[in-house]
Amino acid sequence: MFFFNGRSSHSLDEKSRLMLPKKIHGKLEGSLYMTLGIGGCIYLYTAEEFEKLASDFLSYNDLIKEERSFRRLFFANATDCALDKQGRLLLPKDLMQRAGITKDVIVTGNINRIEIWDRERYEQTFREDWNNYENLADTIGKRSLEGK
Repeated sequence: MFFFNGRSSHSLDEKSRLMLPKKIHGKLEGSLYMTLGIGGCIYLYTAEEFEKLASDFLSYNDLIKEERSFRRLFFANATDCALDKQGRLLLPKDLMQRAGITKDVIVTGNINRIEIWDRERYEQTFREDWNNYENLADTIGKRSLEGK
């Protein structure tokens, strides 16, 4: 199993294409999926990882409004895609608009996915998360002790 990590800064070209870092190219062969991410970014998944997620979502209960709504939003915004021969990824205009992405982006690895952020939004989110880093660790630590 491989995972995504790290952070890099990029600019989209005039056709809204993103040149991904070379170290990621080998991990992104074949079909890919993009969808609107939580917090105002775009999530990028390998086909294998997206299929695992879809399988997990099948356990959601359609009679529970929150589960039904979340699943609808997640998959209604999903689109399949692939890198072109130069290793570029075309970002759909509707996802860019919903994520507030303009030209300058930050690409981050988050274990099983890549996140594509508008640079300003990412910096703001990172500052907020960083200021709360210790509290986040405490909360996660307590949950793991409780068995989630």
